[in-house]
Amino acid sequence: MRRFYKTLTRLKNKLPTDFPVLVYIVSPNKIKGRYGECYKTEKRYIIRIAKSSWDLMKLILIHEYAHAASDWTQCDDCWHNEEWGKIYSLCWRIYAGED
Repeated sequence: MRRFYKTLTRLKNKLPTDFPVLVYIVSPNKIKGRYGECYKTEKRYIIRIAKSSWDLMKLILIHEYAHAASDWTQCDDCWHNEEWGKIYSLCWRIYAGED
């Protein structure tokens, strides 16, 4: 559990977003068919991750945090575009301690 929150803190410190990011771990039945999701409200990004193993949840956190950091909400067809891919790669480098 500590490593999960350490990953979140490292991402927030090394790759700040334009709005605060809140992360919730939820029951899998609250986001059926998904491991996680990211959406934006008026004042923050919300990341919801389905409860599972801490290692899997870290992987989902990295993926969803890349959505918040790339502000994909500005484009309807931008979920996994080139800009997101570059930021996703940066999130992995931060996680691995390379950045």
